Amino acid sequence: MPEWMKRDAGKYPNITGRDGRPVDSPSPHTQSAMEADANAFAAVMGYLKQADPQHTVLMVQVENESGSWNSVRDYSAAAQKLIEGNVPEELLKPEILKELNRPVDSRGTWQEVFGKDADEYFHAWSVARYVGYVAASGKAVNPLPLYVNAAIRDPLSNPPASTYESGGSTDNVIPIWKAAAPAVDLLAPDIYLSDSERALKVIELYDRTDNPLFVPETGSSGEYARYLYTVLAHGGIGFSPFGIDDNGRVEGEAETAARLTPIAQEYAMAGPMMRELAKWGFDGKIKAVVEREDHAEQTIDLGVWQAVVSFSATGGRTVQANAKPIGKAMVVQLGENEFILIGTLCRFTFRPAGANTGKAWQYLKVEEGQYENGKFKLLRIRNGDETDWGGPSFGTIPAVLHTTLITR
Repeated sequence: MPEWMKRDAGKYPNITGRDGRPVDSPSPHTQSAMEADANAFAAVMGYLKQADPQHTVLMVQVENESGSWNSVRDYSAAAQKLIEGNVPEELLKPEILKELNRPVDSRGTWQEVFGKDADEYFHAWSVARYVGYVAASGKAVNPLPLYVNAAIRDPLSNPPASTYESGGSTDNVIPIWKAAAPAVDLLAPDIYLSDSERALKVIELYDRTDNPLFVPETGSSGEYARYLYTVLAHGGIGFSPFGIDDNGRVEGEAETAARLTPIAQEYAMAGPMMRELAKWGFDGKIKAVVEREDHAEQTIDLGVWQAVVSFSATGGRTVQANAKPIGKAMVVQLGENEFILIGTLCRFTFRPAGANTGKAWQYLKVEEGQYENGKFKLLRIRNGDETDWGGPSFGTIPAVLHTTLITR
């Protein structure tokens, strides 16, 4: 927020807390602030239109983690008048009310329609309308795709809005944001939950038919890098670790390299095959698992096969558990018996299933390679101990295995 706005609190007020004191967050109910914001964003989008005719800028983030801490909503006189009025018709569509767990015939004030959630839902509507207005102003000048990122909440415990950034595009108010800000093309979660159960739930909640999955911020260590495979399996369009350009300001060069190596290796693997991964994800051919905190093996159903994935730091006959839950595995099903296997710190073991149950089987071929210009290029063949002792294993560097099975 520029200094000239901060110095004029009368024209550009902050949110008023329940105690009547201003909160360090701009009010979404101020027309002058909204117009100033919209004019600035339109100017940026106009500059991009002129300076970037090649569209190297693919998508634009309108604001950053919109919402407010330390107050569930704005309690100013202007806001109070609005919340005591009726809920806007845009929110009273049956499909929206149903998703918000309200009767489809609900009508009335915010309190009458949304009960205990009225304050948070009102604030989400207010912030989204503000951001949506800014977004529409920019899109009118330059119709690039626009997104909003969210400081997420715990997706499992349904905590009170006072414990996270209220009003932002958290998972529980996605339908409100969709209705209030149609100029925003997608809502994107910033994932800093290393706990696998919660992180995977966030990915699931933001992967919707009306919302392409994009992770614009996440941690850069191995515990976060493992979720790249899950995002790809959901047909995600992007995965962006935060803070990879700190240039040694908070850590030495060796520490930076160690922290960034896991994600750098994944990008090196995925780079030559991005088109294939995008197509496979869109077609629903990718399935992925990540190592959980209990390090337990996981099973991937593949029709007449099951792939059992165990996680370990070594291959061959020796098995040693990973020190941290950073292993991951991805299977691309190209055919009934043909797969692409990708992973780190894990091992695949196949089992006949369905119509293959009880049949003897073996690997027809296990080829390690990489994709170049849309075609798989063989680097080496894995045989013997490289496929025995439980199946193909993966170390710290991701590998791509073209694998075909056969029953006898």
